[in-house]
Amino acid sequence: MFYGQIHLEHGSNCYGGNCRPSSFDQFWHWVEIFIPRVKKFHMVGLAGICWALWRTRNNVCFEGKNVRSPTKVICLALSFISFWAELQSEEDKLLLEGGADILRAVALSLHPHEAPTRDVGLVLLQ
Repeated sequence: MFYGQIHLEHGSNCYGGNCRPSSFDQFWHWVEIFIPRVKKFHMVGLAGICWALWRTRNNVCFEGKNVRSPTKVICLALSFISFWAELQSEEDKLLLEGGADILRAVALSLHPHEAPTRDVGLVLLQ
């Protein structure tokens, strides 16, 4: 699929979860396959993901907060990417913000409605 300047390709099993990277090496391979046209932004994406995971971990460990959905972590990563886009040239800023908006829309479209409070900590499968 083409989304502006970003080219995303996916197989029928991608949303099933067996194409998720689980190491940095797999991440670099994954982004080469799924987002090949914007290599200069791959490190920004990785930094956003790592920073969001770190902040979420700190919120859980030190503030006792619960993470009710992985979509919250994804949206946090995208908020960092959007924030960092302000530091880029105008062209790169527009590309980063556009990419973050697209990924946010996709993540939210896959997100189930909010889980009841009694389900906090459970993994919901569709």
